[in-house]
Amino acid sequence: MSYQVLARQWRPKNFSEVIGQDYTVQALKNAIKNQRLHHAYLFSGTRGVGKTTLARILAKSLNCEQNQAQKPQNTVNPEPCGVCHACMGIDQGNFVDLIEVDAASKTRVEDTRDLLERVQYMPAQGRYKVYLIDEVHMLSNHSFNSLLKTLEEPPTHVKFLLATTDPQKIPATVISRCLQFHLKPVAEKTIAAYLEQILTQEHIDFESTALLPIARHAEGSIRDALSLTDQMIAFTDGQITQQQVHSMLGIVHTEVITSLLEQIIAQDAGTALHQIHQISQHTVDLLSVLDQLLELLQQIAVTQQVQDPQILQNSIYGQEVLNRLGRKLAPADTQLFYQIGLMGKKDWHIASNSLSCFTMIILRMLAFKPYTPAQDTKKLPGNIQQPTSDIQHTTPSAPPESSERMTDSSDHTKRRMQPVQSQNLATSSATVSSVTETVAETADTSHPDTPSEFPKSTTQHRVQEDATQHSLNKHLHKQQPLLTQDNWQECLARIRISAFAASLLKQAQWLRQDQTQNKNRILLQLSEGHYALWKDAYRQEAEQALSAATTFPVQIEIQCLTTESLSSVSESVKPDANEPKQQDKGTTAKQNAKKDPVEDPHLDRLLKTFDGTLV
Repeated sequence: MSYQVLARQWRPKNFSEVIGQDYTVQALKNAIKNQRLHHAYLFSGTRGVGKTTLARILAKSLNCEQNQAQKPQNTVNPEPCGVCHACMGIDQGNFVDLIEVDAASKTRVEDTRDLLERVQYMPAQGRYKVYLIDEVHMLSNHSFNSLLKTLEEPPTHVKFLLATTDPQKIPATVISRCLQFHLKPVAEKTIAAYLEQILTQEHIDFESTALLPIARHAEGSIRDALSLTDQMIAFTDGQITQQQVHSMLGIVHTEVITSLLEQIIAQDAGTALHQIHQISQHTVDLLSVLDQLLELLQQIAVTQQVQDPQILQNSIYGQEVLNRLGRKLAPADTQLFYQIGLMGKKDWHIASNSLSCFTMIILRMLAFKPYTPAQDTKKLPGNIQQPTSDIQHTTPSAPPESSERMTDSSDHTKRRMQPVQSQNLATSSATVSSVTETVAETADTSHPDTPSEFPKSTTQHRVQEDATQHSLNKHLHKQQPLLTQDNWQECLARIRISAFAASLLKQAQWLRQDQTQNKNRILLQLSEGHYALWKDAYRQEAEQALSAATTFPVQIEIQCLTTESLSSVSESVKPDANEPKQQDKGTTAKQNAKKDPVEDPHLDRLLKTFDGTLV
C-alpha cells in the first residue's frame, strides 16, 4: 500500500478540524446556518494555512445531502456529514459539480471562456455547481475581464470559490465582487500542539522540546510543519529528539547563542571568534544563527523595558537567562547590537561567503563598545602621542596680496582682533575644565531614578562630550572676524537661509559698509529685475542668520540699480573726444537700430516682453 504524506492524510475534512482560523470558520458556519450565502468567496493568505481546504469544506457543506431540503434558518447543520455521496465524492476528488481549476496552468482567456460557457447548465448531482479557482492571481488581464460579468451576477445555482497567495495582483474590480477572507499564519504554540496530537496518533516517539523548533521553522504554515515532520521521521527513524531537530534544521543550541552574546558583552574577541569557528565546523546555517542571536536580543530588550514574566513565558531561553543578560547589557547597547545584526543581514547576499559576513557582524558589535574615560589613558603603540585636552588656536592665514591692495581698514581690523585672541588663548583651558565639571555634575544628578544594575551606556558619555564641545564652540565663536566685503560670499554660503534669498544676495553688488559699536550696516545694490523679486521677509531672514553667525547685529539695505545710475556710470567711462573715432559695420548697424528700433519687429517684441532698453 502506498504511503500518503501527513499533509494529505491529516487534511481537515470539516470545520471543526481546521486550526488557527477561528474567525473565518465562524463566519462561514454562520452564513451556512442562516442561509445567507454569498455568490463568490475569496480566500487569501500565505502558503499552507488552509485556503483550498476551507474552500473544499465549504463546497461539501453546500452540497451535503443532509442540507438538500429547504429548512428554516438556524436549523441547517453547517458541518458536512462526510458519509453522503457528495461529501465522499469531494474527498475523493470525483464529484462532478465541483470544478477545480488551476489558474497557474490555465491563464489564457480562451480557457476562461470555455469554463464560463458551462455556467448556465444546472448541477448534475448536487445543489450547487461550485467553481474552485486556485492561484487565481495567475490569470491574465483578459481572463479577469471576461470573468467580471459572470462573477458579478452568476446564476443562483453557481458559487465561485477563489484562492490566492497574492491578492495584490488581483484587480480591484474582482475583489469588490467577492467576500474576502484573509487567513493569518498559525501561531507556533498551535502548530506544536497540532504536531504533538498527530505524532501521538501515529505512534511515533518524540520529545516535546523538539516540536517547537519545527513549528518556528514552518513560519505559520501547517503544510510546511507537516512536511518537516515527515522529513524528521525519516531522518530519525521514528525517534524525534531535540538534538536531531537542531542538526537537521541547522539550528545551534540556545546555550551556544547565550555564550556568544556574553562574550560580546565582555569584549572577549578571541573567545568569540573561536566559538564562531566551532559553529562553522558543524552543518549549520549561519544566517539562522544570526536570526537566533537577534531573537535573543529582542527578548532581552523586552525584559529590560517590561518587568512582566508572562510576556516571555514561552521563550526557549528562559526568564532567568533573559534577566541575567539584561542586567549585564545596557538597554542602549541592546538596541545597537540588534540594529547591527539587522544591517548585516542586508549585506549577506553581497558578501564573499557566509562565514566572513557573520564574523564581520560580530566584530562590528565588538568594535562599537561603550566609551569609558579610562580609554583615554591607554598608551598608544609606536610614536603616536595621546591627544591632550589643550586647545590650540590658530589664526587663519590671509591669501597673499600685494602691498598696494592692503587697505587701512584691514590693518585696523587686524589690530583690533589681536588683543581679543590673546585674551581667549589665556582663558580657553579654564573654560574647558569648567564646562567639563559642570556637565559631569549634571550627568550624575539629572537621572536619580536610573536602575543601578544597568551599566552606563555610550549615550551618557556622548552627552558630556557634546555639551563640552557646544560650550567651546560658543566660546571660540566670538573670535571670528566681523562681516566684511572680503568674506561676504563665504558667509552667505555658510548661513542657512532660503535658496531664493541666498541667490538674490549673491547677485547683489556691495556698495559700502557702515560699522558702529552696536550694529553693522551693509548697503547692497540689485538690478531692477532682481530688485522686483526682493521682499522684506528675505531681508529679515538674512539679517537674523548673519547676526547669529557673526554674533553681531547686522542690518541690510538694498538699493535698486536704475537706468539713471547706469547712465551716470557710462558717462564716467566716456572715451576722450580727442581720440580718433573708429566705426565698423557692426557699430553702424547698432546705431541704426538705436534710432528706430521699431523697424525690427523681433527686437521690438523682445523689448516689450522683457521691459528692456537698448544700450
